[in-house]
Amino acid sequence: MGPLPGCPLNYIYAGDTMKRNTTDEELLELCNKYLIYNKENGAFTNKISGKGRIKGKEIKTITKDGYTRITINGVQYRGHRIAFLMSNGYLPEFLDHKNNIRHDNRLENLRECTRSENNQNKLKRRSSRAQYIGVEKLPGGTYRTKCKSIHVGCYPTAIEAAKAYNERAIELYGEFAFLNKIN
Repeated sequence: MGPLPGCPLNYIYAGDTMKRNTTDEELLELCNKYLIYNKENGAFTNKISGKGRIKGKEIKTITKDGYTRITINGVQYRGHRIAFLMSNGYLPEFLDHKNNIRHDNRLENLRECTRSENNQNKLKRRSSRAQYIGVEKLPGGTYRTKCKSIHVGCYPTAIEAAKAYNERAIELYGEFAFLNKIN
């Protein structure tokens, strides 16, 4: 994809953020110059004043999709990526929030993952009418369970079907499985 209109050529578009063509080391140096990251609570604080920054002020900018936004030299980054970089010294291709709260940037809540693993740990879509993930009510009153498009079985109750989904999801996705909450 080429540069965006009004975007300098040394920038590339990465999702909904702008990413400068810099190395992890160069970005880490900038982060350490401008930011203080608290691994315990996931907060970012400005280290120096200037260009709209106030020294000592916590950065609380949240994007419309729920991520913390950090701006460094006019380039926007997602907070969890900066948190991981400042803690580990490199940026993986994909990161996952274990608890699915996109602005929770505590180091213990972040983990490196593959695209596939990141996709497994997703919340149920809000538009979904189903009570449980992977469970569908059939016309006869029974409930069918599917996990990764694989038929798991049919069950007399939604709760039994949800439990079956959870078991299969753990087998397939391990720690990245997003499970049904069963009362």
